Amino acid sequence: MRRGTIFVILFVVVAVAVVGVSQFLRSQPAVTVTVAASPVVADWTRAQIDALNATQPLTVTGQRVEFVLHPSQPDDLTLWADAERPWTDANHPDAWIALSAASVDYVVETRLPFVTVTPSLAQTTLVWGGFARYVAALTSDGAAAFDWACVAEAAASVRWNAVAPSSGLNGNVNLAFESPTRDAAGLLTMVAAAASYSSTDAPTDATLSGSGFRDWLRPLLDSVNFTTLGASPAQRIAASGATVAQIALLPESEWLKQWSGALVGSDPFQIAYPTYAVVFDFPLARWDTGLTADEGAAVDLLATWLTGDAAQNALGTYGLRQPDGTGVGGRFAEAAAAGVSASFVPDRVVAFPERADLLRFQSWLSTNGG
Repeated sequence: MRRGTIFVILFVVVAVAVVGVSQFLRSQPAVTVTVAASPVVADWTRAQIDALNATQPLTVTGQRVEFVLHPSQPDDLTLWADAERPWTDANHPDAWIALSAASVDYVVETRLPFVTVTPSLAQTTLVWGGFARYVAALTSDGAAAFDWACVAEAAASVRWNAVAPSSGLNGNVNLAFESPTRDAAGLLTMVAAAASYSSTDAPTDATLSGSGFRDWLRPLLDSVNFTTLGASPAQRIAASGATVAQIALLPESEWLKQWSGALVGSDPFQIAYPTYAVVFDFPLARWDTGLTADEGAAVDLLATWLTGDAAQNALGTYGLRQPDGTGVGGRFAEAAAAGVSASFVPDRVVAFPERADLLRFQSWLSTNGG
């Protein structure tokens, strides 16, 4: 038999074997990779997992892989605590999109073995929102910045006719924040308050535990009805308007997702960026013990997908910015007249405190109206 013929036969045999192995691997049960996500970015994550699964992704060995949302997706705040252990060695996600890089550090401190794969998949920041009449009243028609100082002064005044006697406004000053005792974004909102109070982007435990700051904060907490606001304050305000809250500090993405109803009504809604910015950067982390090579490679595949053009261009649909702070899409354009910027680069970003200091602060909040 000629040498060329032998090579042809060997090539055919190898090709058939490769196809056979590939078909065998595809016929096997899929490798399941579970993914958890911060509630702020959960909707985008769900859509991207569905889109990735539709491509019928394969592991490095050619076996099918299926990404699913982990059945337990607690708020980051729950994961920071020592007392609650929703994730264990026997029950944990393979990948997690946390609220912030600090959140990953906090859970590692609780001995959950996560390691960061991608430092940031998206970005959003806390922004002020308020109905124009009330913003004008608390800022003296723009003479003061729409920020913590004037909001705190209004809360201490209790009623709008005391804030601005000639404005014609009546009723109580009703503010809105995410719950600082049940929601990580809410607790970090209170850290933003501490940054503004102390005029520093790195508030310390001395500030958080100090009587001066806590006395200043109490009227702000007293002005919020966390029960009425429910799980989505932005949605509640968009549905019911100023009767629920006139002024609020919430993640920008939440405002943009709800950009309808009262937010685009006859009393123009206004957005303002705080001097001390709280930025959520949504890192992707991997559980770092016990994963197989295929599972680890699948998490890397997920990271590649989530940082790809299609996934990144979809962020704006959910009110989220790209990791560099750029806002892409119609939601940012629709809210531009209200003060939303398509490009946001804060001058001062709040550094989060040590986990132990933060949890002590949360404990105080839980007994003081938070």
